[in-house]
Amino acid sequence: MMLVIASCVSEEEPVETPISDAQQAVADAKAWFGPQEEFGVPVSAGANARVRNQIKKIHWNKAIVHEEGRVIEVEITYNVFSVPIRSAKTINDIKRKQKDAFFRLILERRDDGGFDKFILKYFPEGSSSNQKKLQVNNYTIWSKDFSGDIQMISWDEELSTGWFVQNGEKVYTYFPKNESGKKSRSNANAALNCTPILEEVCFSPNYAIGIVK
Repeated sequence: MMLVIASCVSEEEPVETPISDAQQAVADAKAWFGPQEEFGVPVSAGANARVRNQIKKIHWNKAIVHEEGRVIEVEITYNVFSVPIRSAKTINDIKRKQKDAFFRLILERRDDGGFDKFILKYFPEGSSSNQKKLQVNNYTIWSKDFSGDIQMISWDEELSTGWFVQNGEKVYTYFPKNESGKKSRSNANAALNCTPILEEVCFSPNYAIGIVK
């Protein structure tokens, strides 16, 4: 007599890996923003008036969350972009400054569930790959090793506010000219005396720039 033993194996149901609150915050921001990841930049926008065929790309896989999910910061890149000129004047200087620059999309959650968005642009004076890390320089902190310009830009690429920073500390704040052409400064910076080249960088929407494609 032959004894046959048969076993019944049931298919295991897939186990869903729970996502963290930070991952959920990024997913919510991405869902609100939409699936598009590449965007053309208007050529009429501020310093970008000289730049053609400029595209910015959002990298959702490189993000950090602040203030318990209220603020999401995402790395973005540009195929070509301008840089503020201070001491950098040669083509090699400009190329080095472009290589060191980095950019972030900031999404601030509103009470209605939507988001306000703007861009932070970082232009270091010195080279250091470490400065580009999300945990080193971001919406909430500046590294003590960072010196250079940080600019708040609208999604449409208009300069809103800029800061000149040395060793992680703000030296002064600058703004574009207002409609009357007068320099716009905060009271804290009323005594600031800019040199001619800094004055262009500080206060003109068409500030001195260098473009290398």
